[in-house]
Amino acid sequence: MTGPGVGPIIARQKDEKLGQMPSIVDSILEPIEKLVDDPKQWSVGTSEDPGKCREARGGPERWHEWDAGSYIAAKAIEEYLLARGACRSEGCSCFGRYVYIH
Repeated sequence: MTGPGVGPIIARQKDEKLGQMPSIVDSILEPIEKLVDDPKQWSVGTSEDPGKCREARGGPERWHEWDAGSYIAAKAIEEYLLARGACRSEGCSCFGRYVYIH
């Protein structure tokens, strides 16, 4: 979402916590930016089994997941979105290489 004098909701710039975003993180944030107008309306989480997390939430239609390749990359994406206002998705294993939004 952009407007006069307003940058994208999810800024594509160097972030203090992430430093230079690794390419896997950047490649996942790119489609997220297209999906997410307002991060405050989304929840984000990490898991080793995102299908189980989706099922535990009743199979929401608005669900997207990506394989970040490692827990560190998935956590970096999660923290990036949390810093921009997304809610933390609770109740699932949080030590996985997958990141999901719903």
